[in-house]
Amino acid sequence: MGARIRKEYFRMTRRLFYIAPARMPTDKAHGYQIAKMCEAWSACGIEVHLVVPRRNNLIDRDLFEYYGIPRTFTVHYVHVTDAFQNSIVRRFHLSLLAYAILMQGFLSALRKFVTVHMHEGDILYTRAWEVAWLFRARRNLIWEVHEITRLQRLTPRLYARVAGIVVLTSSLRDIVLAYGVPPGRILVAPDAVDMRLFLDPSSVSEARRRLGIFSDHIAIGYVGRLSLHGKKEKGVSDLLAAFALLRSWRRDIVLVIVGGPPSALARYQALARALGVFDSVVFAGHVPRADVPLWIMACDILAIPLPKTPFSSWYTSPLKLFEYMASGRPIIASDLPSLRDILDERTAIFAPASDPSGLAHVSMRLILDPLLRERLGRAARNAVLRHTWDARAIAISHFMARMMIPNSSI
Repeated sequence: MGARIRKEYFRMTRRLFYIAPARMPTDKAHGYQIAKMCEAWSACGIEVHLVVPRRNNLIDRDLFEYYGIPRTFTVHYVHVTDAFQNSIVRRFHLSLLAYAILMQGFLSALRKFVTVHMHEGDILYTRAWEVAWLFRARRNLIWEVHEITRLQRLTPRLYARVAGIVVLTSSLRDIVLAYGVPPGRILVAPDAVDMRLFLDPSSVSEARRRLGIFSDHIAIGYVGRLSLHGKKEKGVSDLLAAFALLRSWRRDIVLVIVGGPPSALARYQALARALGVFDSVVFAGHVPRADVPLWIMACDILAIPLPKTPFSSWYTSPLKLFEYMASGRPIIASDLPSLRDILDERTAIFAPASDPSGLAHVSMRLILDPLLRERLGRAARNAVLRHTWDARAIAISHFMARMMIPNSSI
């Protein structure tokens, strides 16, 4: 009965407006997640409209070409004042002022856009607190919450005013529950993976051959952004320190680090030199998204060394986690609640967070046990099959339909 009602709801409306105050396309993970969700919702039969600001962009390809996705949804670019590349802004570190100007212009334009383009029955979807605050009085608003910032903690009543809330982790759900939101209006929907990119996983040797890496050493890999907004640490310094300890125990291992931005890359290259392991680390830098699966499959072991911080512990649902799982390679993960939402002892081996020595010892256990590596990798690949973008889009679509049907118990 519930499935029939949800299907009928989307037959009647089928229009979703995803409001994202982000530069699109972007090499950051949030842009890829937004694009993949729009693609997946479109595959569900929903008419999707992505609304983003028209910002200065060094990427000269359009969104569909950049992310390698079909043109199955409409992108609306809203005019804003983008001062981030202004020489005065950059010289005097006025990025917060530039963001405030951009956001004010975007929200002002959004009011007009929504009035003109959205109709009764349409759904307004956003990841942005600012957009949720602007449209808090609308009963068709679904807010996907990725973290609880200091500003968001000042507006706890906002959570109870929106129609429904999507969160990435169970820890985030617990925080939102404490703000008085009924459990039925919260959906936990972790991030996901496109399994089509990993339908025929290459062997380690084949992947290395295609990348021009000629080494038979055991490779521990980190494939993902090295820092977030230049501030949030992803644990790469702990991984380098652990690798230096591993190299003191045996010499037939290499570390592969793939990702940017350039400022973080330079910082970690300097750290590798200081630790005396620079010649044993492959720093690939930023690579095209189409090449990411190949770099992942070129590694014997994959690491998610997240530090013990509030963001890493409670909020994050790393895209690389699901891509690691899809590759069938064994995973070493920091022992944090956010990662245990997805992984357990059958699908990964855990190391204490922010502990390079502990990470090194756990890594050595995997290096010495090829059967354990094979078992963990196989189990992780099987487990990730339920975490696809299509499955996430279907789950959120059903949730949205239930939130939009008054007095529904479905």
